[in-house]
Amino acid sequence: MQGLVIGQDPGFTSSLSELIDTIGDHTCHRHSDWTTTDKIDYTHFDFIFCHVVDEIELGLVSSLVTKLANTKQSLPVIVIGQHIGLERKVRLLKAGALECLDRPINRQRIRYLVEAIGVKTKLIRLRDLHSEQTEVLSTEFLKQIQVLASIDANVMITGETGVGKTHVAKQIHRLSKRCDQPFVAINCAAIPENLIESELFGHAKGTFTGADTNRIGKFAFVKKGTILLDEIDALPLTAQAKLLHVVEERAFHPLGSNQTQVVQARILAATNKPIDSLVQPGVFRSDLFHRLSVFELEITSLRERRSEILRFARLFAAELAQKHQRQVPRFSTEVENWMCAYDWPGNLRELKNCIEHALMCCENGTIEMDDIPSRIRPDRNRKEAQISNRINGVLDKRYTNPNEKIDSPTEKKQQEITRVYQALEKTNFNRTRAAEEMGISRAAFYKKLHTLGLI
Repeated sequence: MQGLVIGQDPGFTSSLSELIDTIGDHTCHRHSDWTTTDKIDYTHFDFIFCHVVDEIELGLVSSLVTKLANTKQSLPVIVIGQHIGLERKVRLLKAGALECLDRPINRQRIRYLVEAIGVKTKLIRLRDLHSEQTEVLSTEFLKQIQVLASIDANVMITGETGVGKTHVAKQIHRLSKRCDQPFVAINCAAIPENLIESELFGHAKGTFTGADTNRIGKFAFVKKGTILLDEIDALPLTAQAKLLHVVEERAFHPLGSNQTQVVQARILAATNKPIDSLVQPGVFRSDLFHRLSVFELEITSLRERRSEILRFARLFAAELAQKHQRQVPRFSTEVENWMCAYDWPGNLRELKNCIEHALMCCENGTIEMDDIPSRIRPDRNRKEAQISNRINGVLDKRYTNPNEKIDSPTEKKQQEITRVYQALEKTNFNRTRAAEEMGISRAAFYKKLHTLGLI
């Protein structure tokens, strides 16, 4: 979180900034010139501390609070001063100030305010992120989710690996009347066969070796919430039989117990297998399948909805930038065109991993093709060979006719080509690292390649 301290007392603003810097992951900036506060871009900050020493500064901070309120920026402003009158405090609070404090300050009070602002800001960002994740979906698909959220039937979600089945299940839960209850996702393929029943339904103490206490299963834990059975096709046949009883009777017994527990959860299931292959004899019970798939929701692959690729890419970029505390990057035109043309066999999961890799590699806030993981970067080998062949072709001309006199400009160009080739070869033809090796910017390196006739 980014904070701003405004005030003309350098000793006080410095000590206040140092205090705020010690609280969690907050970073504080200082500004001393009240006359230029109208030029500050407040969108970069999460809170402001204003230290005032006279009536003039009180008037300026009052104008600032009013301005922020009029622009509908929910930016907390804390005013600190000496002998601020009660009437003035009331006016500041009505104008939108979060708090008015007297000097000397109470350090614990400052700590409490900053921590409270941090919690509220994270909740707002989480809410906005959920909103963005919903808005990125197509209108038609969002309507399907809203319909499924409004009813309380079992849903089978299908789609390739990485298309976002768990994400869609969360959206169904979040938009349903169960949204204030737990959501639990279980990967049936990740649980050993001998533990799956205990994981789902729990067990009584002493049921088997190592069962030292009673264990509450996921169905009991989720209560009236939503449970997602991901990769349902991996569920063993013995567990399928018990799950069928649970779905039909809405009740179960923990392993080793005679106590009946009522199922109140909504059940969602997900699979990346074709529907027809699920109901083959010996693979998955057809009666269980039909009870779990009262409604079916198919999520198409990312290559079939290319219009959404850039929206998801920008959403992931913002989400990952916040996670890694980096500037939200933009994509170059070349990268955007490539992303829309690439088939994304790993779907959203592959797209997100690609952007996280690129975010860590990009410079100057722009993701270029060199930042894309090399294993999926287009024509990487052809471009490397092309540059290498051109460089070698230029270098070979030096030795075609040893008696030919080479003028100074040509010699200088060939020397520069040699330098470029050495930098590229040393960095495995990574142009970004080659530019660093030569001590120049990537833009300058690209210009050099073009000037030398190598691209």
